Amino acid sequence: MAENLNEYFSSVFTREDISILPVLETKFEGREFDYLGQLIVTPTMVAMKIRDMKDNKSPGVDGIPPKLLLEIVEQISIPLATVFNLSLEEGIVPLEWKEANIIPLFKKGSRNKSENYRPVSLTSVICKLLERLIKDHLVDFLVKNKLINPSQHGFLKARSCLTNMLCFLEDVTKWVDEGSPVDIIYLDFKKAFDKVPHQRLLLKLKAHGIGNGMINWIEKWLIDRRQRVVVDGEVSNWKSVLSGVPQGSVLGPILFLIYINDLDDDITSKVLKFADDTKVFRKIKSDADRQHLQDDLNKLIEWSEKWQMLFNFGKCKCLHTGHGNEDAQYTMGDTVLNTTLKEKDLGLTISADMKVSEQCGIATAKGNQIRGLIRRNIVYKEKELIIPLYKTIVRPHLEYCILAWRPYRKKDIDMLERVQRRATKMIQKLRNISYEMRLRECGLTTLETRRLRGDQIEVFKILNGYENINRNIFFTVKEERRTRGYGVTLCMQLSDHF
Repeated sequence: MAENLNEYFSSVFTREDISILPVLETKFEGREFDYLGQLIVTPTMVAMKIRDMKDNKSPGVDGIPPKLLLEIVEQISIPLATVFNLSLEEGIVPLEWKEANIIPLFKKGSRNKSENYRPVSLTSVICKLLERLIKDHLVDFLVKNKLINPSQHGFLKARSCLTNMLCFLEDVTKWVDEGSPVDIIYLDFKKAFDKVPHQRLLLKLKAHGIGNGMINWIEKWLIDRRQRVVVDGEVSNWKSVLSGVPQGSVLGPILFLIYINDLDDDITSKVLKFADDTKVFRKIKSDADRQHLQDDLNKLIEWSEKWQMLFNFGKCKCLHTGHGNEDAQYTMGDTVLNTTLKEKDLGLTISADMKVSEQCGIATAKGNQIRGLIRRNIVYKEKELIIPLYKTIVRPHLEYCILAWRPYRKKDIDMLERVQRRATKMIQKLRNISYEMRLRECGLTTLETRRLRGDQIEVFKILNGYENINRNIFFTVKEERRTRGYGVTLCMQLSDHF
């Protein structure tokens, strides 16, 4: 099985056409700037990154575990800093740092089909230390110079699935409340992380102001990689890695963000991304708006062909919402996009009617499934065991991104609360008392109370910049001259759609 999986994982690599490479302008658009210089690593920086490591992480091909580095952090920091600086200065990356054990993670479908597995690379822990330092160096430069497109919510500080969904649903529900139809296109890349062509990636790095020294090191890190698949002790033969950024590496995600950063530069519709998960959506007032959305899809196809990051047209979907939506057809290439009444978006189910009952049902079913697993397998149902299990593996399913889809119908609120009611009733000594008393005994509050508290915390984070999203999207803020109190007043027009 290991050999078959490695054959499949290797078959998806891009054979890059380097005969005609695109020409790119700098992302600085006429601004004066200094290219990102070379990173200088100090022993203190190395020691700090070692101490941040989790000791239970798996080693790479070299067999060096994080736990070993944690035990000798004081002794190893100086020599590692020396090695890292030499590697960066000379542009040399040891071959051992470019080898990966691939662990295939099952996604869904038949376990006998190789395409239903995702490859995750276990690479050298020592190399990952240097990758973390380089990543910080890159991200600080990109953020300082505002080079990352605000449509991107993946792998960035103060951005998340939640911020993505908050921005998305704020726009869509506002338009629907205004009486406008909205068309949403969900895009799907073919094996996105594995397809990134290396020479084109290096062009993107140059355009983002990354200096030649750093680009040279990254190129050496990317080329001449090889991988083997490990499954239940079975090890495949080595295969060369011809394209892509390693899934499971530290540096890979930020390189991927840079590569697709200009995906929506010429797009007039709204675009939101979480890594490669991309949606394009537009308020539809007329046939002209539908044509603009179709034109944007055509531009995206041009981008994908130019940069050899092809879409899987068969998996791209269209969701129509809003009153009077004419359910227009959109195409990508020669493929008419499938229309769907609901779509899974970053773990949430978005329905065409923009109601949250479907998502409530899914979250409740998952919570009850795991609660049932606990009930069947735990014999002595004591509070000290049941409550930590509930908090850890049941409640997260009821509250995933809940601030974006908070239920407002009583039946949906009760549906979610019923899971917690039943979970607390499993505790043998508390079965015969009321739900309110069980909550007090367990140190819990109702889920509705937790949602109210979560709303308040999220509003505070958005207003004070702890979430890296524009607060004016959600609130109209009136500055107060009073010296006492918080200093701002929210003038907020509430949507009654949710």
